[in-house]
Amino acid sequence: MRKIKFVSWTILLVLVGIMFFQNQEFFLSKESIGIDLMFLQYKTPLLPTAVHFFGVFIFGVLFSYFASLLERFRAKKAIKKFTADIAHYEQTIADLKRELERLSSNPSSTQVIEADTTTLEPQQ
Repeated sequence: MRKIKFVSWTILLVLVGIMFFQNQEFFLSKESIGIDLMFLQYKTPLLPTAVHFFGVFIFGVLFSYFASLLERFRAKKAIKKFTADIAHYEQTIADLKRELERLSSNPSSTQVIEADTTTLEPQQ
């Protein structure tokens, strides 16, 4: 898997490099971006187009990171809940195995045991 990632990243970087060098004149030409909000007008200084592309790329990476942040917190919370449920179920299984061993070791006793169904519910 490491080799596949390395090859994939290498191919991607080579393609980006080829794109940059074939369009070097465009990326190095200086442009200014203007914003006109009727009450505010702003014009950036002359910067190479590559700087604008890089800025938009960084903005997109940050936007996608923060957009997925809430979902990651929800997933962590669900994982904690499921881990607690697993621990509870493992404890219930261990209790039932001990009870089975106790009953198997003493078959002469004909004790009726009522099942407690509340132990099978996950803890909230």
